[in-house]
Amino acid sequence: MKVLHYVNENSLSWGRSWVSLLERLEKIGVENVVVCKSGKTLSGILQQSNIRCIKADVLFADLPATAYKFAQALRSAAPHLIHTRLSSGARIGGWWGRKLGIPVLSTLDKFAKIKYYRDCTLLAACSEAVRHDAIDKGFPRGRTTVIYNSLDCPRYRPNEAAGQETRKKLKIPSDWLLLTAAGRFDEGKGFELLLRSYKNFSLTEAGRRTKLLLLGDGPYRDRLEKLALELDMAEKVIMPGFVEDVRPWLWGSDIFVFPSDRPDAFGLSLLEAMAAGLPVVASDCGGPGELVKDGNSGLLVPPGNESAICTALLKLASNPALRTSLAEKAALRAGDFSVDSVAAATADCYRKILSDGNVRYE
Repeated sequence: MKVLHYVNENSLSWGRSWVSLLERLEKIGVENVVVCKSGKTLSGILQQSNIRCIKADVLFADLPATAYKFAQALRSAAPHLIHTRLSSGARIGGWWGRKLGIPVLSTLDKFAKIKYYRDCTLLAACSEAVRHDAIDKGFPRGRTTVIYNSLDCPRYRPNEAAGQETRKKLKIPSDWLLLTAAGRFDEGKGFELLLRSYKNFSLTEAGRRTKLLLLGDGPYRDRLEKLALELDMAEKVIMPGFVEDVRPWLWGSDIFVFPSDRPDAFGLSLLEAMAAGLPVVASDCGGPGELVKDGNSGLLVPPGNESAICTALLKLASNPALRTSLAEKAALRAGDFSVDSVAAATADCYRKILSDGNVRYE
């Protein structure tokens, strides 16, 4: 079968993981064509993977009928099915799929406005939390399913040498614990909460010989830097900015924290940390609560609870055996979201849609 994948974008934080999924789909019999915006990031990755890429810039995403370049690419590729990602891609791809009688699978990877997804044949949410949110907003339950995001887990297997090199660059003593969090510094991500929790934790005996590494960037960066100064924690908090490859930083870390204080659709950075063999502390806020089994593959805490994060950090810092146990089980759990398993689920979904024989829009 031939599938046209459409993302009305070219720079994607999850681009490499997604292309790994496309490569695996190719191996199990799916011919892929990707339509995306012009630029270098995504199209460059696709070129390296020998996956056909068509560049089609669309000026007005809210006016899909004017997306002539996408329509031209669609007719040229002549796919059996369209698979869209991101809201604008769903709006444009869904409209043209309906017009031309081509079934459309739309991946929903956030708590989005459902109006952009009305024309898809089937909505594939990245977590049960996102699926239920879509249904609550009025999307027909019978046209929904869940296909979790995937991760190329072998790429994240611990590399001790690379981890030691990272710690050397950061000047972290071997007998100190490095706590790490990663993501966009923005509202709802919980980094301010984490700083306050870490302040209290660092005052305990177990927390004194530790440092906190915050990977990422965003509009809240200045606020976080200011808060670190106000808490007298500037010397204990490291903020190197956005990093292209998070793996060496994870390999040099001892504990990972996912502190979101609002519902999160999935938690890719959390899954990366689990695949890298780190014990994790995560807010039980939607998708992360589906990735982590509390007390088994990590520790879950109520979202927005400063003292709960502090308690969880203290529990891990003071118990090396627990850290080892949770880390091992976290890596095993990450395997459930491997490229192989998600590719198989995706291909099954394609076959189900195509075998139905009719494109139904309720």
